[in-house]
Amino acid sequence: MALKDALLAEFDPEMANTRKTLERVPEDMFGWKPHEKSGSMIWLATHVARL
Repeated sequence: MALKDALLAEFDPEMANTRKTLERVPEDMFGWKPHEKSGSMIWLATHVARL
């Protein structure tokens, strides 16, 4: 199996799990930071979405 075939086989399940995770981020927590030096929850969610 070529690398591209292996990656494509994983893409849809990974995207489904990513969507589920991002849908669970509550809007009222968008400004929350896990640590004072961390990005906000919305920044972190956007970062995950762009990966």
